[in-house]
Amino acid sequence: MDNGVATVIAALIVTAGTIIVALVREVGKTADRAERTANETKKSVKEISENLPSWSELFEHDENGAPIRGSIDDLIQAVNKGYPIKVRINKPQGDGIEVMDGQWIFVENKVVFATNIDQISIGKDDSGNYKYFDDTYHYYVIVNSKGQHHASRIYLDGRHRGEPSNTVRRMTWIGLIPPRL
Repeated sequence: MDNGVATVIAALIVTAGTIIVALVREVGKTADRAERTANETKKSVKEISENLPSWSELFEHDENGAPIRGSIDDLIQAVNKGYPIKVRINKPQGDGIEVMDGQWIFVENKVVFATNIDQISIGKDDSGNYKYFDDTYHYYVIVNSKGQHHASRIYLDGRHRGEPSNTVRRMTWIGLIPPRL
């Protein structure tokens, strides 16, 4: 091999090495930038999620309205601010729970009341599965933070289905609130 070819080959090897070193450095920089971007994204998502409203148990009471956990004042404050409220109602004899949206919620003398009329003709069939009844009725419910649960079934043609129920229930009041109530 003559000196001219060897010189060209040596120059090509040096140039290729320089290019490879530059590429490795750039890939390293890109990986660092990608890691920084990923960390910044995680931090931003965390900051955003910490400032989003979330469902929080505000007040729970037994069937006589005696507090179990939470605060009636926090519940009242959430109602006053217009936050959405759900009520988890323990069924009698401990055989399950129901959760209702509070559609019309009001406060009188530090007692919170919530109503709901969304349920239509639902009940269990002979095998225990839920179904809609053919003779359609609305199920009206009003509950309060002292444990009272009043329900009435009124058929769409105006007839009443039996007597309204007046019972007491253990309930948990849940609000969709910002991180700092």
